[in-house]
Amino acid sequence: MWLELIGFSHNVTAAIVGIFSVSSAIGGLLGGRLGDLAARAFPNAGRVMLAQFSSGIGIPFGAIVLLVLPYKSSTISGVEHGVILFLTGLLMSWCATGTNKPIFAEIVPEKMRTSIYALDRSFESLLASFAPTVVGLLAQHVFGYVSSSQNGQTPDVRNAKALGKALFVAYGIPFVACCLLYSILYWTYPRDRARVQPMYEQHQGTIHGTTEDSLKPGYCGIVEVNAKQEEATQAIPLTEIQGEVTDTLESGSSKETAINVIPTK
Repeated sequence: MWLELIGFSHNVTAAIVGIFSVSSAIGGLLGGRLGDLAARAFPNAGRVMLAQFSSGIGIPFGAIVLLVLPYKSSTISGVEHGVILFLTGLLMSWCATGTNKPIFAEIVPEKMRTSIYALDRSFESLLASFAPTVVGLLAQHVFGYVSSSQNGQTPDVRNAKALGKALFVAYGIPFVACCLLYSILYWTYPRDRARVQPMYEQHQGTIHGTTEDSLKPGYCGIVEVNAKQEEATQAIPLTEIQGEVTDTLESGSSKETAINVIPTK
């Protein structure tokens, strides 16, 4: 609606919105990769800094699109809007894939992970549902948006400016709050990760070696266990095992070898 009030046709408006959607999709993929790189370089702060950059960069880009670019529907103006919105979508879509979901995967117990992802999506959608109402109230009662029924014709440029200001306020303030709230993770994220790390290590270190899923069909696993509970795995065909499988103990050694036949599908 804002783009059409400026004077862009339906086709140009659809193209600009499509450019923004495509760039947001690419940005999500890019954000996931950059989040992994940031986490390797700065394990305690990399993902948090990435989210703060992504949410913070949207504010100046939004100001350029909604407040600075000229309110006219020329070809040059259409290209300018398309380029700025492409960069905006590319850079401000990193929070979910680069920070939120990876952190959930690290600190949330596996049995609760699906519920946390669902809660995150529902909470974000709930807050976003108030945006159209807020924009409408701000545009009409604060920035002077005038409906067509009042003057017989809609003053498009005036209404476009009013709607642009309302859009910027309605998303700029929450983005500032989002960027600031991510700062809390500098203290909570390392502490939460350190708290759950021993549980993951204990769970993964309980039984190592070959499982049914790691074997090819028709194979069984041989697990060697020494005094320190270190295990090595080797897969051999079932056809090479003849007779009854027994446990053997090497004389004069603390190493015990147990041959376990694991049925596979």
